[in-house]
Amino acid sequence: MTSTEHQGPGRILLVEDDAVAAHFALHVLGKRGGFDVTHTPDPAVALRHVSSAAWDLVLTDAELPGMTGLEFLTALRRLSPDLPVAVITAHESADIAMRELRKQSDEFLQKPVRPDRLQAAATALVASGRAARLAARQQSVLAIGAHPGDAETGAAGALLAHRGLGQKVSILTLTRGAGMAHAASNGPAGDGVASDGMAGQGMAGARPGESAMAALALGAALFLEDLQATRIESGGRQQA
Repeated sequence: MTSTEHQGPGRILLVEDDAVAAHFALHVLGKRGGFDVTHTPDPAVALRHVSSAAWDLVLTDAELPGMTGLEFLTALRRLSPDLPVAVITAHESADIAMRELRKQSDEFLQKPVRPDRLQAAATALVASGRAARLAARQQSVLAIGAHPGDAETGAAGALLAHRGLGQKVSILTLTRGAGMAHAASNGPAGDGVASDGMAGQGMAGARPGESAMAALALGAALFLEDLQATRIESGGRQQA
């Protein structure tokens, strides 16, 4: 889930199975630093917290019960790619696994950590994460489709991802779907063709409304143009 948007000191999720180390971090970050700190020793519980609530920082030990620190960090990045993560460990960073953790985390702290060092690292990571999200929100995305539903359906996943980053999403649809009805109503003469044309007109008329509902579900602003739809006939001739 996306990180918090309020401008308080920040919400920190502490993942630490050592009771003494957890007490130290809770005291330094919670009581001294004024952060809103939630602690769990279980990485699986921590992942559920990340998927269901908003956080400014995750502070985790490198060794966790039930999974390695690297496995936890990989799962965490899948849930919230932009959430800052600080890893704390008593192991030497020369270890291969520790080097990989250092590379993938935003901050790597060696135990024992001085209180002022821990508090300064948390403050910096919360601030940098909020600045990055603010910059992302100031960006906007424009999706363009020829007919109603083209962009909403074809790019729904990407548009939702941009909305999740706080970016403004707009959809520009060039026609209102009238080209389909026009093509159906101008087919070869015959009793069945007239009814097909009426059905095409009805379907085309419904598409802008469906497009508007899809845009609403995506949290996007919809702009419907009424340009004349065209189709390419055999021989390369372009007809309205």
